Amino acid sequence: KMEKKDDDDEILFDSGLFLGDIKYDDLHFNFGDVHVRIQSQELENQNIQPVTGLLLWPAANVLSHYIISHPAEFRNQIVLELGSGVGLCGLVAANFCEHSILTDHDLSALELLQSNIDRNVYPREKPHCARLIWGNDDSIEEFQNNNRIQFDLIIGSDLIYQSMSVDPLFYTVNKLLSDSPDARFILSFYDRNNHLPHVLRAVEKYNFEGTKLVVSDFLKDAPSLSQLMIFKRKRI
Repeated sequence: KMEKKDDDDEILFDSGLFLGDIKYDDLHFNFGDVHVRIQSQELENQNIQPVTGLLLWPAANVLSHYIISHPAEFRNQIVLELGSGVGLCGLVAANFCEHSILTDHDLSALELLQSNIDRNVYPREKPHCARLIWGNDDSIEEFQNNNRIQFDLIIGSDLIYQSMSVDPLFYTVNKLLSDSPDARFILSFYDRNNHLPHVLRAVEKYNFEGTKLVVSDFLKDAPSLSQLMIFKRKRI
């Protein structure tokens, strides 16, 4: 067992757990009074991991700290998480929001996501888990029919590992984000391959405007590639 502490948050790793044929680590996150337990495959094994949704990606830690540092933005909100993967950010948000839906497109990732949802306790409503394929009108329509909710808050972390995913992502956000003036999409990502120009093109295409936050304002010693942006619909 290995323990790593960073100010108020603590992460414990207990390796050796298996689900099916895949080895997982049992991770415990303590963000002050918020405690989350998940299972995830080690990031070091990503070269042999066919499903990225089974990994805990670094930008999730950034978004989780943002949520913890800005609880009022999430309190009493209906939150949608895109590309949830193992679900860390959505599970943290569930400690504050009124209702949350965590989504992914991959069936094996959804199985692990549901397991991680079930491993935790919540002060409010337990999150729901659903399949959602970005940029796919049939999938988006099915999701809307099953969840007749207007989302004022959409979150996501490490969703643009590849540039080709940027447009389908913002297409989906455009379909699901409400028209409320306060509705927003919070995106945390590592700009590994200069994805920002692709993001800005999509923002313009779908009539959003973005604000770039200073990550070090809420997370000390954040990696230099960390980006966190908040997008809202442009108003005429």
